[in-house]
Amino acid sequence: MNTLSIYLLESTICLGVFYFFYLAVLHDQPAYQYNRFYLLITSCLSFIFPLLNVPLDILGLGNTQGITASYNGYLLLDAVEAGQAGQKIPFWQNGLALAGMIYGMGLCLTAFFFFKQLYRLYRIIQNGKTESTGQQNYRLIYTHGQLPASSFLQYLFWDNTHPLDFLEQQQILTHEETHIQQKHSYDILYLSLLKIIFWFQPLVYLYEKSILETHEFAADAAVLKRSHPKEYIRLLTKRLFDGMDMSLINHFYKSKTLKRIKMMEAINKKTPWYKFVLIVPVMLSVFFTFSCQPEAEEMSQEVIAETYEEVQAQLQQVGEKLQTITQKYYPKSNEFTNAANKSGNEIAALKAAGANSEDLKKYEDLLAQKDQLHERLMHLPDPDGVYMVVENQPAPQGGYEAFFQHVAKNLRYPAQARRMGIEGKVFIQFTVNEYGELTDIKALKGIGAGCDEEAMRVLESAPEWQPGTTEGKPVKVKMVLPITFKLDHADASKNQSLNSDTEHPELSDGKTLSEMVVVAYVN
Repeated sequence: MNTLSIYLLESTICLGVFYFFYLAVLHDQPAYQYNRFYLLITSCLSFIFPLLNVPLDILGLGNTQGITASYNGYLLLDAVEAGQAGQKIPFWQNGLALAGMIYGMGLCLTAFFFFKQLYRLYRIIQNGKTESTGQQNYRLIYTHGQLPASSFLQYLFWDNTHPLDFLEQQQILTHEETHIQQKHSYDILYLSLLKIIFWFQPLVYLYEKSILETHEFAADAAVLKRSHPKEYIRLLTKRLFDGMDMSLINHFYKSKTLKRIKMMEAINKKTPWYKFVLIVPVMLSVFFTFSCQPEAEEMSQEVIAETYEEVQAQLQQVGEKLQTITQKYYPKSNEFTNAANKSGNEIAALKAAGANSEDLKKYEDLLAQKDQLHERLMHLPDPDGVYMVVENQPAPQGGYEAFFQHVAKNLRYPAQARRMGIEGKVFIQFTVNEYGELTDIKALKGIGAGCDEEAMRVLESAPEWQPGTTEGKPVKVKMVLPITFKLDHADASKNQSLNSDTEHPELSDGKTLSEMVVVAYVN
């Protein structure tokens, strides 16, 4: 499961837990402002908590080093890097790309309807007759039947086509003025933004429904402070079927009438104090579950490196982490290198610079992981399908002794190197392909004066090998042969000779052949 899927799952669980608490404990309580802010805050925190990554050590809740140590045997790669390291997948076969396209279409569609409603309101405001309301902090706009009695931001829309008596007008005005005074429109704009971004999340729409209900309950409560409940209920039932489908505005007939009447009966009830306090353990539980993670759990969100590219990407990550630690104590890289050479190893150099125990432990773990990754890399094929180490290594036909005899018979110490007194070791790299042919022959490190070319020439003429195999299949394997060219002044009458430094030539470290020495006797 990728990181995005985990985030969406965790945010959904957070929304579900908070919304269930609201339904079970708060929704029938007359604490309208508390309920309003509870819904607003928890809807926001539900999308923030899964993004946080607070180590438990910072909170003093225990040492996770023992847990982390159990992951040392794994080769881990960040999920983002793993996706980048894989092969390119055609667009229509890429599920993530298809999901992204569907998400983008949904986002554009919901954004279109949102801005369409905004534009409609703008046109009504521009074309409607606007009146100042004196000391009231809003503008009154007559809609002539285009909108019911409603409010948005600092505008109060009044349908002057409905016949209402003075008391009814005052009740509706008080209701809508409460929406404006308590800035309910900002809640609606916030919810509209959530719906645009998370249009696929059904809990967002349930949150919207509940917040709009608390708006109406709060506005009804303000009206009941000035009016008799029976008169106000009669007004609600009289206009039960009025209204329009405009989700950005708070209008008088929008919420369910029966539910509003039921809440009026509980307006004088007191909410038990413990219902306010219960939110604290709920919120802390969600926070610790989705925002606080031990280091081991943080690592488990990574994926095991399986391909050559993934291991290389992980090696780069490990190298960056090692460099981050060393730069704390040695700002210049050459200073650390010199200190490590002087002290004998990197850990000793860090200790000498006063590194704390936490950094030393982390550095040791990273070095161990680096070694594991290098070992893993040798057993994986590179992008060209070439291995460094396989189950059955390649071998010359007739054995290594016959191979060295071929080299001894055909290789000559270059005359230019003899005249110039050039000595040294040449490292020749070559690949034994799946057919046993020696290909891609080149000098990794040479000494010049014709020695490099002579070593490559002899290998190009060498007989075919038995190819290396892994899982029973022949594969390409990369090999390295070191050849030392040495001048001997002991006896100039003797010819040059070639020998191996071991009695039984074989692979010395899995991929490097035993060293061969070319000796030339000169005057």
